[in-house]
Amino acid sequence: MPVFADGDRRVPELTDRMGDQGITLRAADPSEDDAVRFRELFTAARSADRTVDD
Repeated sequence: MPVFADGDRRVPELTDRMGDQGITLRAADPSEDDAVRFRELFTAARSADRTVDD
């Protein structure tokens, strides 16, 4: 998805630097609705991570 293109390139670099692992998901025929939903899920997961880390 074009909306995530920059992050898609940066993730392997950042996860390697942190000594962690990452995965890349590729959607077939993604729509704008898919991008919006994925962004919502990602934001919710990151918010939950911050709550646990605090």
